[in-house]
Amino acid sequence: MLIYVQETVEELRKLLAYAEKLQQRFELGREPSELLLDAESLAQRLNDVIDRLPDSKMSGNSRRHLGWMVRELGKGDARSCRSDIDDLVNSDIPSIIEKIEKWAKDMAYMDEELRAAVVPLIRTRQFDSAIRKAFLMLTERLRSTYSLPQGTDGEGLVNIVFGQNSPHHSSMEPSKKLAHRNFMSGIYGVIRNKFSHGDHEATIAELEAALSSVNLCLQIIEELKGVA
Repeated sequence: MLIYVQETVEELRKLLAYAEKLQQRFELGREPSELLLDAESLAQRLNDVIDRLPDSKMSGNSRRHLGWMVRELGKGDARSCRSDIDDLVNSDIPSIIEKIEKWAKDMAYMDEELRAAVVPLIRTRQFDSAIRKAFLMLTERLRSTYSLPQGTDGEGLVNIVFGQNSPHHSSMEPSKKLAHRNFMSGIYGVIRNKFSHGDHEATIAELEAALSSVNLCLQIIEELKGVA
C-alpha cells in the first residue's frame, strides 16, 4: 500500500501548489469569473482524490470549503469565500497529506518482487488487475519454492504444500501446518476468485486486504524455507 500512498501524496502536493496559485490570484483581486475556472478545476481534482482515500474522514472540511468557494464565485462574490481558499491551503490539504502518511506508517513491508509487479497497475488505478497480478506472483512463488509443476494452482496447490498428507514441512506441528493451509487456501477462495474473471471493480479496502494477505503469505514462504 506504500505505492498507493506515495502516488496519492504526490498528487495532493501538486494540488496544494495549484491551490496556492489560486490563493495568490485571490490576493491580487482577480475577477470572480476568472477565479471560478481555477476553483472548479481544483474542486474536481481534489474531490477525485478524496473519493479514493482509505477513510473519507481524512478529508476534514475540504469538501465544504470547495463547494462554498465554487458556489460563491459563481455568484460573482469573491469576498465571501476568501477564507475558504486560505483554509484549503493552510489547513485542509496539508491535513489530508499528514493523515494519509500517518495511515501508511502502519502498513507492513511489501515484498520487493510483489511491489515491482503491482506498481504500474496501482499507478493507473487498475486495482482489480493488481490483485490478480499479486495472486499470480504468489502462485509462482509457491511453485518455484517447492518445485511444483505449472498446472498446480489455488487450493490444490496449497494442499500439496500444507495439506495433511503433504511431504513438505513434516516436522511442523500439525495444527500450525493446518493453520497455514487454511489461511492460504482461504484467501485464494475468498479474495482471488472474486477477481479472477475481471468483472468486479476493486475498492481501496479490497486492494489493501489482498496485497496485505499476499504479502504475508510471501513472508511465510520465505520463513519456512529452512523448515523440513
